[in-house]
Amino acid sequence: MQRAETYWGAFDFSGMVVRDQGDPHYTSADIWAEDIFPPYARGAALAMSLDLVRQIALEDSNRPFKKILIEDVSYGFYIWQLVFERDMASVTLFDHDEIRFAMDAKCCTEVTHPNNCWLPLNNGTWIVHHASPEILRCMYHADLAAGYYLIADVQRTPSVGIDNLVHQMLLHDSSVRSALNGSSGLGSSPDSISVASSWEGALPDLCSCVVTPPAHPGKPLQMGGLQELSSGPRLHGV
Repeated sequence: MQRAETYWGAFDFSGMVVRDQGDPHYTSADIWAEDIFPPYARGAALAMSLDLVRQIALEDSNRPFKKILIEDVSYGFYIWQLVFERDMASVTLFDHDEIRFAMDAKCCTEVTHPNNCWLPLNNGTWIVHHASPEILRCMYHADLAAGYYLIADVQRTPSVGIDNLVHQMLLHDSSVRSALNGSSGLGSSPDSISVASSWEGALPDLCSCVVTPPAHPGKPLQMGGLQELSSGPRLHGV
């Protein structure tokens, strides 16, 4: 992967600007006058090469950037100012791993959910956005069952054991109760977890862990030249 001037993630190229002053995501026209934000990597996961991080920090200390009160949007806004307003850098938007993001925790295709199936779960998903604790534990259990994680039975101080930690978490989140009494796949004695050193083929199927709602009312007809191929939706079949 390119090691400099790189901004990686699942990008939003058409993020709408909120003008309602009562909304926590409100952005004034003085900060950004257009109706669409500059491209930004959505907050499920993103990465930026260290040269850009340092350059943004240096430029902001010398002459503060304009700020947007939306975390993930702000990174793209800093990049835009760095490139277009200050002519200080050239940046590559690395969106080639977008298929690895599930920005909506459901399983669908453009055939089943026309115009309502953006970056769903698939057997190559790395990152799932907007997932509940219950969904995450179900996905973890599926990974365990498939052998993606390895569990070793080791002796540790009880105060740092997994079951003890889960009991502490119960004070803050009652939903973790499902992880007790072995339902998490851990049982009471295994206490060390590691990722399998090598993994070949598709990742475990996680569709059973999510609820896929029906297509939105009216099931809008497919428009334009978008076609569903084995590799995903494509315009004009190319």
